[in-house]
Amino acid sequence: GSTAASGDAPGLEKVSLEFLPRGGRLTLVQGGEAQTVYLSDRRCDLVAVLLSPPEPQKAGDPIEDDVVIARVWGKQHADRTNLNVLLHRVRKDLSRVGLDGHALLERTEGGGATRFAVHDRTEVELE
Repeated sequence: GSTAASGDAPGLEKVSLEFLPRGGRLTLVQGGEAQTVYLSDRRCDLVAVLLSPPEPQKAGDPIEDDVVIARVWGKQHADRTNLNVLLHRVRKDLSRVGLDGHALLERTEGGGATRFAVHDRTEVELE
């Protein structure tokens, strides 16, 4: 039996996001193996808000679309369509390096919130 909640990425030991001058480098350690993917500015911002949401939420919690949009786009006009396009692009970036983008970035049923599928034992680091 697994203690991970259903939908959690199996054995995701560590997730780190390193901010670069333009975008960031996301590294995921699973089964002792590290996979790294470069994310452009806005894609990096999306992952950052999911891994480091406003209190009291924490990494792995579903983050409401309004919160994500405000953090990623700021004062620029954006809506759920913009968020879905961005989510699709990040999933593609993850898939390109052999990761399951759909399993890692989950939408709640019916939309409305997004979560990065980490569990309580996953080490999450933003630098």
